[in-house]
Amino acid sequence: MRIAFDLDDTLLPSDHSFPTEPRPKGLMGSLFAKEELREGAVELLQSLTRAGHEVWIYTTSYRSRWATTMLFRAHGIEIAGVVNRPLHVRRLASLPEELKTCTKYPPAFEIDLLVDNSEAILEESLRYDFNMLLVHPEDTGWVEKIKRAFDAA
Repeated sequence: MRIAFDLDDTLLPSDHSFPTEPRPKGLMGSLFAKEELREGAVELLQSLTRAGHEVWIYTTSYRSRWATTMLFRAHGIEIAGVVNRPLHVRRLASLPEELKTCTKYPPAFEIDLLVDNSEAILEESLRYDFNMLLVHPEDTGWVEKIKRAFDAA
């Protein structure tokens, strides 16, 4: 399964704060771990990868795809793909007109499940028929919620 995670306020603190992972030590950490990851993200994303899932990032930000990949690599997490705002816009340009206004559209990237904190994206998932799991920034049981979703699949 290809699962994508949003960044801001899902995996990275932005408008909301939540407990974070320790910053990785060494050269990789000092060069690439400029942003903090949500507590539990390292174990969760590594376990998803070990279970054979492809872990992706899907963000509306303009962060570099390379820098985003390296942030996670510094934490020992292999990211299979990154969709940022420029890539999203390019891909949706070739889709039907009604989809071009989607904030995120995971099916365009063959993503099976999107994990995001946005109620607006949840509404789009219902309107445009894609799978999304809502995880709020204040949700302390977010890792278990995601694991339960995989157990039920």
